[in-house]
Parts: sequence; structure tokens; C-alpha cells
Amino acid sequence: MAPPLPRAHFLGVPLEIRVKIYEHFFALLGSYWIYFSDEEMDRWARKIFPTYPGSHLFALLYTNQQINMEAIAVFFRIITLHVSPEFVPGNPSSLVAFTDRIGCHNAALLCRVDISFPATVKRPDGDLELEAPSVQTLCHLKARCPGLTRLRFWNCIYSRKVFDQYQRNPSSVSAVLAEINGLVRGIAPLRNIIVYTGENVVLSPEFKEFLHNLGWEIDAKKYRYSEN
Repeated sequence: MAPPLPRAHFLGVPLEIRVKIYEHFFALLGSYWIYFSDEEMDRWARKIFPTYPGSHLFALLYTNQQINMEAIAVFFRIITLHVSPEFVPGNPSSLVAFTDRIGCHNAALLCRVDISFPATVKRPDGDLELEAPSVQTLCHLKARCPGLTRLRFWNCIYSRKVFDQYQRNPSSVSAVLAEINGLVRGIAPLRNIIVYTGENVVLSPEFKEFLHNLGWEIDAKKYRYSEN
């Protein structure tokens, strides 16, 4: 009779293979939607951090502290964080609350984030300018998420508002978009900036060319919950 095979322990697997296992597991989540009431934030935190009692999801994270630390780092690197558009666009409190809750170290690991398109206001002279909370949100994103590689501007209601103004006041809209671009381009690894327009939106060739020159991509597909 052959001797029994030795029992394999997960921590006995090489770290690079454990990381691949974490990546495969968390890649199944796709986008992760975040809501920012205290109740929703605590519900989300209980799913991720073992210090929150009563969570039954992500059981792998509860194995021990080492696995939790390894897997959490992969989680924030793999997921697409989608900030709910149901909150006031540009309100920095939602993004601030989230990054404060997960800590600076984990926030710096985030690679893909979806946030509402920055809100604008019309000045007395008719030109557009970014609302102050939107500027604060972009500055906070730059400061707390230095590892960001892909940023998508969600909430097509606010992006369409700006797009519609382009035909009437192209210089004002161009200045606003250039300001947004300048604020986020300070994130060194950022390669992809995507603006979500929604379906059946017709953009002029001139406007498409302007966005292309900024290095922005246009997403006109129907948004799906699990889409990356």
C-alpha cells in the first residue's frame, strides 16, 4: 500500500501562485459598486475586512492574517471601483469617506475607478467652469490613488450637459475639459481616460477629435454591472 500523500497547505504554495489564485478569484467580481451612506459603507467593509464581524463573503480572507493581507492587496488592484452615481456629482465626501475607510495604503493600490463626470456651473458671462467640489474630488483622487491606470467618467447626464454646450460655446467647454485633463494627468501611471456618453449620443466630428487629442476614449455602450 502506497504511503499517504503529504497534506498540502495553502501557505505552502509559492507566493506567486497564491497571487494568481487571488487574481483569478477577484477577477470574477468585475466592477464593485460602492454606496456611501454609513449603512452601505459598513456593509461593504464587513465583506472585505475580517475585523468586521458577521460577514460571510470572501471566506478566503478569513483564513489567517497573512492570507488576508495578501488577498486584500490583490483585491484593490484587480477590481474596478464604481462610485455610485446616485450621489451628488463632484461631492468629495463620498470618495474621501471611501479612501479614509480603506486607508491610504489600500487606496494607493487602486488601478481602475469609475466616478461621476465632474459637475459644471455656468458663470454670469455664459462660460462654464468646474464646480469647486468637482475640483476637490479630482485633486483627492490624484493625491490618494497614485497607482490609477484607468479612469472612467460615469453619469452620462452630466457629460451630455457639457457636450451639448460644445456647439454653442466650444472654447468654454474645451477649457473645462482641458482643466479636467490637467488635474488627472498628474497621476503618473494613468493611461486610459474614458468618458461614458450612453447610447444614441451623436457627437460632432470636431468634438470627437478634441477628445481624441486629449487622449480620451468614448464609451457609448450600454453599461453593465459586471463590466470592467
